[in-house]
Amino acid sequence: MKKLLVLMIVLSLLCSGALSEENTASGITLFRLCRTADTPTRLYSVFWLDGAYRLCVQDGVSEKIDAETVQKLEDILTEYGVPSWDGFCETNNDVLDGEFFSLNVVYSDGTAVSCSGSNAFPAGYFDAAGEIESLLGAEVAYPARGPAGRYVYEGGGFFDDFVLTLMDDGTYTFYEGALSSYMGGGRWSASEERIYLSETNGYDLCQTFISAGDCLYFLSEESDNFPYVKVPDLGRFWRTEDEEE
Repeated sequence: MKKLLVLMIVLSLLCSGALSEENTASGITLFRLCRTADTPTRLYSVFWLDGAYRLCVQDGVSEKIDAETVQKLEDILTEYGVPSWDGFCETNNDVLDGEFFSLNVVYSDGTAVSCSGSNAFPAGYFDAAGEIESLLGAEVAYPARGPAGRYVYEGGGFFDDFVLTLMDDGTYTFYEGALSSYMGGGRWSASEERIYLSETNGYDLCQTFISAGDCLYFLSEESDNFPYVKVPDLGRFWRTEDEEE
């Protein structure tokens, strides 16, 4: 019975086009490079959203980019062995100024790269970062927009949307769906690419996200998770301009 149910679901997805090639990322699904030095912080985010790749420079509004650009990005990562950088996390305390970097890459097959350094870098870092910036930085820097806004969880809630709203005053609220009587909320803050939520409405819970353009990606290993809807690692909340009813 279970096998029949799974087969029916797969056939339904195929008929709807949800599993078609044009709706599925074939390589990178999330890329984010942050560089901080004496010059202003530079942020480059590439991510897969609604059947297309998008690029966000700084914290601006994301714009669609073509698959050729993404393939060039993947080629750079392969050429400099970026997947082998996973887990790199070093600090050189003998240098008082210089550069901090963080890099996150997620591929469609589930593999991921996460690394960072402060005046300490993996082999080939500066050549790779330079080529990445030449590729992505050639795009127009879009008008800056901070992370505040209304986000909807892609996995849904209890018979309604699971909505997370970050307010400009540093507070946030979340509502896990129509069958949830609990309205969560508290304070949020941002540090580089991370968004941190600290709840004050009743539960002693903290959540961490990666901010990438129009999306927040949940980091389950750095979070307590939500009271009722358990969001998986890298579960996506996407920004919507719709206001709460």
